[in-house]
Amino acid sequence: MPRLIRKLVWPVIKTFELEVLKVDIDTDNYVLNAQLIPVFMWISQDRIRLSVNFEGNASLYMLINNRLVRMAPVLIRYFLLK
Repeated sequence: MPRLIRKLVWPVIKTFELEVLKVDIDTDNYVLNAQLIPVFMWISQDRIRLSVNFEGNASLYMLINNRLVRMAPVLIRYFLLK
């Protein structure tokens, strides 16, 4: 099983591309929420958007993309060089 993970599963996972990650959280602690705002603003980029709300909501949105063209070489290598 570890060989399967090392030789097939992990390389296939690496072929996935994170298009968008949006995280919106509320910790139910006003002080912690206020402290997280500058940290999240510093971490946020085009593809990664982190935000804090004070309304008790929590949401996670991930758009992950993969193409068979990127996965095929990994699968071919695994099954031919077994």
